Parts: sequence; structure tokens; C-alpha cells
Amino acid sequence: MTRQQKFASKAHAAVQNVRGSGSLSAEAKRFAKEYKARAENFPVMVLQSGLLQAIGFLRAKGEGKGKPAEAYKAYLKDLVSLLSDITPKDYHEGLIKQTDLTRYRIQTRECLTAAGWIKRFAQTLLSEDLLDPKSESSNQREVSNG
Repeated sequence: MTRQQKFASKAHAAVQNVRGSGSLSAEAKRFAKEYKARAENFPVMVLQSGLLQAIGFLRAKGEGKGKPAEAYKAYLKDLVSLLSDITPKDYHEGLIKQTDLTRYRIQTRECLTAAGWIKRFAQTLLSEDLLDPKSESSNQREVSNG
């Protein structure tokens, strides 16, 4: 299995776990929307601020309370699990201690690749119409009536 295939497989499983099976409660939908937002925004954050700062931001936000904090924490856990077998805290501290610029750039590229896979699956599996089938059927009725 190539690295891309491993990332894709793990990312699919992680996002599918967020989506769950069957219908979602309102709370689970809110969590899924927050998770999807993290998945869509993280790659840009890395490019703008750097990997170390982006991981630090997710860790800090994940220490709060409520669904947004849980989504930050879950996204970071899923992302780091694609990259290594260590905890998000250990991954972040390893980046802080990293002195080799070449290795840091490689880790950034790998993280962006992994984040890209999570983003793709989140956009597909956590789309509005899949999370809320009622809104899809009401949209179809509006189109057929309009």
C-alpha cells in the first residue's frame, strides 16, 4: 500500500466515524458540521501560519468545552493518527523540539497531504444533504414546484 492509499484509507475511516450510520441527532449534526469546518480550514491555516502554529491552535481550541472544542480535538486526533502512532500533544511537542528545517518542511508536506484526504472525505461524507436528508427532499420539491 502506498502512503497516499494509507492516508486515504485512514481518513475515510475517521470521517465515516464522525458521520456514523443512520440518522444523526441535532447534536451529532452540529458536531459533524464543526468537524467539516475544521477539515476545510486547516490546510489553509498551515499554509498561512505554519504547521507548528496551526497544530498549536487546534490543541488550544480543543481544550475548551462544547461541540466546537470537541470537533477541534477530534480533528487533531484524526489528523495525527494518519501521520503517526503518537498523541497530538507528543506530535506538537516533537515539532517544537524539531531543529532541522528540512525535516520540518517534510512533516508540513505530509501533514498537508493527510489533511487533504480528510478534507475530501469530509466534504463528501459530511455534506449538508447527507447530514440532513429532509432538507434535500424539500429542496427537490422547491425545484419541481418552481
